[in-house]
Parts: sequence; C-alpha cells; structure tokens
Amino acid sequence: MIIPPLPTPFDTQGHLDTEAFRALAQALEPQVDGLLFYGSNGEGVHLTREERAAGLAVQSPKKPAMVGLMEETLAQATQALEEAAQVGGRVLVTPPRYYEANLGHDGLLRYFTELADQGLAEVWLYHVPANTKTQLPLTVVAELAKHPRIGGLKDSSGELARMAFYTAQKLDLKLYTGHAPTFLGALALGAKGGILAVANLAPRPYKKVAGAVAGWPSPRGPGSAG
Repeated sequence: MIIPPLPTPFDTQGHLDTEAFRALAQALEPQVDGLLFYGSNGEGVHLTREERAAGLAVQSPKKPAMVGLMEETLAQATQALEEAAQVGGRVLVTPPRYYEANLGHDGLLRYFTELADQGLAEVWLYHVPANTKTQLPLTVVAELAKHPRIGGLKDSSGELARMAFYTAQKLDLKLYTGHAPTFLGALALGAKGGILAVANLAPRPYKKVAGAVAGWPSPRGPGSAG
C-alpha cells in the first residue's frame, strides 16, 4: 500500500488554504491507497490548533485516512487526538521531543499507552529521527506492539536493521517505511508499503514495486520440497 503524507498549501498571507487542501486530497486520493494529513512534510507542527481543525473539517476521504500527531505533552496530544479522530481512524504519533532525555523507557511507554487507552483512534508509532532528533527505542516498540489499540508503525529512519528487528520479533504491527531510498529493502524485510513524500508526485511506480514484491514467492526454509 502506498500512502502520501499530504503537503498543506498556504495562501499569500501565510495561512492554511483549506480549499486548496481539500482539492489536493481529492485529486490524489484515486491514485493511492490512503491519505495522511499533517505528516512530517504536512506542516502540522507549524499550524495553529484552529488551522489544524479547519483543515480537517473540509476533508471527506473515502479511503483510509490517518492524521499526524506531533505534540510535546499528553494534554496537548489528547486534544489533538480528539480532533484527528473526526477524520481518520488512525493517528501517527511521534515521541515527545523537547524533554526526551527525561522521559526514558517508562515515560515513552506511558505516553503512547495512555493515548491508545483512550480508544478514540488506532495509534501508530512514528519513528522519524531526522525531524524529531529523538529515538524510539526498539525495546519500547516491542512493548507497545502488545497493546491492542496500537496497530502500526512508520519508520522513516532508513535503517534496514530496524525493519529486520521488527520482522524477526514478529511484532503485531503493520509495518510501513517512510524512506524512499530504502523502499525495496524495507519491503523485502516485511514492510507492507510506504508512507512516502514522493508518493505525492509519483505514486504509481511505487505501487508497482509494492505489487511486484507482494507477488514474490515465500522464502523456502531448510528441507522445503522442490
């Protein structure tokens, strides 16, 4: 599956252009498998609460939609979660950044768990260290994967060793890559598709690659016949 993280268009005054935002989503949706609003390249961290709400209010996606959630506190994240749940059944959540060193393993577990426990939307973990400058430790991911309301993971690090870990641990998460240069390698290691900025411009080639990999035969184990 290929999902683009939509960019958010602005008017000449620097405000979110909601009509252009709606038109962009409607134009791109037929070519892809779903939509992500306010992902890393979607300017979500640059919008006011009112702008974020207005941008979501004009959307009516027919395909699965998710909303990026990049907040610093649980209270802020809860408010953003309530708004996002009106559009998408999923939220893509980064770890808090500013006080990351003080959160530690237990703090990260609590943050994601308390969001998921609210049951407003399915929580997806989002590891994007190039933007957040923080890490989502593999031990934390493995623990969170056990939560029934945490259903997926987007890893934009480009570190194929992380993707291999997710697969080897048989984590109960839908795995997606956000790193186009390692897209094929991620698919080979178990990713189900990509949530890729480049899919805003060229979704069809990536859909073809994903379809081709999905058709590959399963690896033969020792002693397999044939």
